[in-house]
Amino acid sequence: MNVEEFNSSAERQILVGMIVNPTVLGRISSKWERDSFTSKYANMIASWCVKHYQDYGKAPGKGILHHFQSWADRAHRDEGLVRLIEGFLSSLSDEYQLNGEINPDHLLDVASAQFNRNRIKRVASLAISHEQAGEVEKAMECMHSYSKLELGSTACIDPFLHE
Repeated sequence: MNVEEFNSSAERQILVGMIVNPTVLGRISSKWERDSFTSKYANMIASWCVKHYQDYGKAPGKGILHHFQSWADRAHRDEGLVRLIEGFLSSLSDEYQLNGEINPDHLLDVASAQFNRNRIKRVASLAISHEQAGEVEKAMECMHSYSKLELGSTACIDPFLHE
C-alpha cells in the first residue's frame, strides 16, 4: 500500500469547511472538480461531501461517518487503508474542535487560491507532457483550457444555491 502524505494546512481547513459548513460546501460543490485537492483521499472525502450536499442541501457534519462506513463496507476494503482514512477523518474532527468557528468568506478565498494552484500544476504538467511528446497543438490546447476558479466573495452567486 502506498502511503500518501497530506500535510497541507490549507487543504485540511478547506476539507473541514466542506464537512461542517453549508455555505462553504455549497459554493465549492457548484464548481467541484474531482481532483481539486492534491490528495486522492481528500478528494474522496470531498466527493462524499459534494454528493451529500447534492442529495440533502446541507453539509454532512457528523454524517460524514455514514459515508465513510458505506465506503469501508463496500468491496472488502484493505484494512490498512480503512484505518488510514478513519484516522484522517478523526484528525480533521480534532482540528475542527480545536479551531472552532469557520469564517466561510475567508475559507472560500483560501479554497479558490488552493484549487487554482492545484489546477495550474495539473495543466502545466499535462502541457509539458504533450510538448515533450512532440504534441505542440495538444500542449497549446491545455494552456488555453485553463480558467481561473472563483469561489469567494468575488465569485458569481448562484441564486439556486441552497444556503
